[in-house]
Amino acid sequence: MWTENSAAGTVVPVAGEQRCAWGRAYREGSLVCGRVHVRIGGSDNLGIARYGRRYVAARFLDRLHPQLRTELTELASRDGPDARRAAEGIQPIVVVIDDPSRGREIVGSIEPPQVRRGFLGDVEFGLRERAR
Repeated sequence: MWTENSAAGTVVPVAGEQRCAWGRAYREGSLVCGRVHVRIGGSDNLGIARYGRRYVAARFLDRLHPQLRTELTELASRDGPDARRAAEGIQPIVVVIDDPSRGREIVGSIEPPQVRRGFLGDVEFGLRERAR
């Protein structure tokens, strides 16, 4: 179940629910990834505000710009404080979701992955959305 937050103009998932979509990533108006798998869900953590319970994660799959590929590879190979410092050095991106009914942009910073796997396309990075 999804609820509309009309004040912020966003859709906020209810705890435990999630939605997946496909999109493209841009940086400063240039395409940096031709195919991004985006997962938006709600957290069960009740200690934070409703909008703050939402999480966004992305896997960068196709036509990666060489600079973004280098940044993501470096970020996926680090953990702990080193990963957080590396993530702070990455420029924000804009993910445009390819969904005619809910088309939207997510502007955010890439966060270190929670789980690291072999191939870069298998690694799911967090996206910390900018404040509206």
